[in-house]
Amino acid sequence: PIPTQSGIRSGSPRESGATSALAKALTIASMRLFGASSSPPSWKHGNTLIGFTDANSKASGPTEVSPEELAVVQAIEDTAHKAYVQEPSREAIMAEEAFFLYLRSLALLQAGMDVARRYWEERRQDSKPASTRLNSGVQWIRDRFNECLEKAEAAKSRSGIDHREGSGVIIEKLIYERALELSKNAAMKEISSDEYSESERSYQTSIWMLHAILDGAGADGQSEAIEEDDREILNKFIRSIEGRLNLLRRRAARG
Repeated sequence: PIPTQSGIRSGSPRESGATSALAKALTIASMRLFGASSSPPSWKHGNTLIGFTDANSKASGPTEVSPEELAVVQAIEDTAHKAYVQEPSREAIMAEEAFFLYLRSLALLQAGMDVARRYWEERRQDSKPASTRLNSGVQWIRDRFNECLEKAEAAKSRSGIDHREGSGVIIEKLIYERALELSKNAAMKEISSDEYSESERSYQTSIWMLHAILDGAGADGQSEAIEEDDREILNKFIRSIEGRLNLLRRRAARG
């Protein structure tokens, strides 16, 4: 069967980690203080201070701030201004995800160039010319590396990541979920159609993507090495999809 997200811990090879007890406590406290909204109250500018306004608030009480409350209100509002972080736009989030995916691609392409470099260093004294296939492969990798580098720089500039601390992007999760989606779609098309070429391509692509998680983790400097139990799960999924792919090819060969 095609693997499902429930078959891997926390729904992906590696989630970002459980929220700490302190973070949960702060979240609950903020909801009790300001309601369930994730954004701070709206602001209105008066002559003497910036005050909270909440059109949906059912709280009763005087609207004027007493002199005794003034310092406290100003301190609370000042803290709220400092703490409020505007969520990045969807375009910025997609650009950030693209940036980290390009980094993973660059790491994999660099690994390919390193293989070629070591080969030529070991055979430096050999006058035999390299085959056309080897030269073409190396040239392709060089071209894709330069292309990926250019696209990564463009995505980074659109993401605004330089102006934020850290990133919530988990590269393995992005690749894993897309590979899983491809394999599921391939299975559906295989059932509903006699045209096997598209399903075959999707199965093969999902296998390559899962291998990219295994081969590239930690190499891009942005992710950690895959833990052994997650590696075993990914290999199990790869074998499962390879089984479906081989079955599909046998069915296509029989016509």
